[in-house]
Amino acid sequence: MYDDSPKYEESIVYRANVISYIFCIIFSLVFLLCLIQRQCPVWPGFGIPATYFPTLLCSVILICSTVALCKTIFDKYKLKVVDSIKIDKSLFWGLLKYTIAITACMPLICYFGFIIGGFISMVIFQYLIGSRKIVQIVCISIITVLVQYAAFWYGLKIILP
Repeated sequence: MYDDSPKYEESIVYRANVISYIFCIIFSLVFLLCLIQRQCPVWPGFGIPATYFPTLLCSVILICSTVALCKTIFDKYKLKVVDSIKIDKSLFWGLLKYTIAITACMPLICYFGFIIGGFISMVIFQYLIGSRKIVQIVCISIITVLVQYAAFWYGLKIILP
């Protein structure tokens, strides 16, 4: 069943790319057309509306995925033949670890506010990436959260929790 030839591996890479780009296109269209407008609060009339950044990000994902899909389809026959494809499983576990950490840190911002929740989240992320210097972790976390708060609150007039 399994063909060890480079052409077989090339077709797997091509298929995986096409499927992932189509998934990203569908994901961004669903968010743009359905979810963003329903889930975001009503715009109070000042500052940037709550739908601005999600709409911007989904639009960028849609454009990039569409361009990448077209490039993949048009360059199908120009793909380089590879000898072997090796996927390091530690990359998957690292991605899963950060996804769980981000999901777990979101309620912190809701319960403790942006500054305290963001600080705790930054400390956790820096610990996960391997930083062990306490002073460095605290300084970077405080500076990053305060700069983000100032940019969102004062610069963009976005109301934060």
